[in-house]
Amino acid sequence: MREDKKGVTRRNFAKKSAMALAGIPLVQLDSDFLKPFLTTDDSIEVHLFSKHLQFLDYNEMSAATAEMGFNGLDLTVRPKGHVLPDRVDEDLPVAVEAMKKYGLKSKMMTTNVWDITDAGQQKVLKTASTLGFQYYRTGWLSYPEEKSIEESLALYATQAKHLEILN
Repeated sequence: MREDKKGVTRRNFAKKSAMALAGIPLVQLDSDFLKPFLTTDDSIEVHLFSKHLQFLDYNEMSAATAEMGFNGLDLTVRPKGHVLPDRVDEDLPVAVEAMKKYGLKSKMMTTNVWDITDAGQQKVLKTASTLGFQYYRTGWLSYPEEKSIEESLALYATQAKHLEILN
């Protein structure tokens, strides 16, 4: 009989699992023990990352997302995204309207925003804010080869502080 590193044999595991499964019908479904497992929490919202529907227009994307049962979309507002940053004023309101038409919430977006000295990135945040977006993912950071890690961290800390103030 072979035992694994924790001292439980496969045979004992199988026996105990079978006993636990056999006992399920004996448990009353309205027992206090099971209530936490049987109740649902409607306060949790799940938003689909729109990159997975990149091949669809705003209406088709929204219809598919609603049909799948999601609460909203995490909309890509970045280069090669559903909404291109240089067209944010024109296209983001259209995307949000399509989402609302299908009962979806527009709270989240994935962006390339990080440096608010860039006027285009400021415009993305300001437009999204007026449309009710509350959360966004920033662009990725990479360490410049010509700077030390400490210098890069100092630069990113300053940029993060400015982003915090703008938010």
